[in-house]
Amino acid sequence: MKIRKLVERSSEIFMANRKMLFIVFLYIAIMHMLISEIGTVLGGLFTLMALFIVAPLYHGRITASYKVIKQDAPLDIRMDGLCGFVRFKELFSTYGWIELINLILLYLALFGIYALVLGETNVLGLEASLLSGKVSEIALYRVVQILYLIALAADLVIRWLTNLFFFAAPYLLETRQIRGLASLKASVRLMRGHKRDLFLLQLRFLAPAAICFFLNYFSAYYLSAWLYSFAGLAITLLEIYLYQAQYQVALVLFFEQIKEEVQDEFNEI
Repeated sequence: MKIRKLVERSSEIFMANRKMLFIVFLYIAIMHMLISEIGTVLGGLFTLMALFIVAPLYHGRITASYKVIKQDAPLDIRMDGLCGFVRFKELFSTYGWIELINLILLYLALFGIYALVLGETNVLGLEASLLSGKVSEIALYRVVQILYLIALAADLVIRWLTNLFFFAAPYLLETRQIRGLASLKASVRLMRGHKRDLFLLQLRFLAPAAICFFLNYFSAYYLSAWLYSFAGLAITLLEIYLYQAQYQVALVLFFEQIKEEVQDEFNEI
């Protein structure tokens, strides 16, 4: 699979439809931010619920990308932007399973990491130091910051690994109406021999993604809540313009190329 040509083709398609793709992706991103923020404010179980609710919202990116590639229908901000809500029941059966698997693996990974850390730490000694005031608030803040980074890194790694296996699931839902666990199993089957190609495609967009990630991270830690809200929106605009829209187009092209390479196997699914 020639990744370079695929990226070049995605760039051509993105540039030809840049304005409408940008608006649709921004529409979806704002809804995602609002629901996530509501979940964070309410806290507890609502934060977890928001995680599962927002997952299907991104499917509008796939439908919009298919439209600009096939040129069979004009982009519709409301239709494509609200795709995750309109088709929520249909989409949730696939995206919900992916989120659940990610969540289970994340908690298992964090449990293992923290068990290892605590196993090498004198917890009683640390507690005594805290009570005696030997550890300052700044030090405590740094510890919490490190733990947050560990959780964030674990989440990113797990999502990346599961994506290598379950990448095709949302596209099978869109093209073959295969959903739920069946789409996940079919994706694992189709991705045999293509995970390396997907990784190489992701590397093409790593630089802008890393820039936006660190901007988001430093904004979260060094800006006030209100300033971070504005900074978060600005970073979202930057993400969509720099790589997200073109990346999604490239992913659709990647899936279509897999279909062509394993046409017989794809027809059996």
